[in-house]
Amino acid sequence: IATANATLQLRSDPAMRGRVMALYAIAFLGTTPIGSPLVGWISQAASPRVALAVGAVATVLASVVTRVVHQRGHARALPASTPVETSQPGPAVGVA
Repeated sequence: IATANATLQLRSDPAMRGRVMALYAIAFLGTTPIGSPLVGWISQAASPRVALAVGAVATVLASVVTRVVHQRGHARALPASTPVETSQPGPAVGVA
């Protein structure tokens, strides 16, 4: 979780960093009140093992969907021949 947090902060645009981190917090903290009762109900109705299996399948499915959407978004965003400019400054010369 710490690595994902640091990566998001370093890779997001400084002007959008607060919004990105808010979405990150919602994804990790905001979905707990939704998922916990659902997993508890599945665990009580079937078994804890079934509840864990349902959670694992949901995680894999969400990962696959996210990957597909992410790849399609990048394929449409930039054609292969479009140069990309970075906003990073060049190396400092003569700075002690």
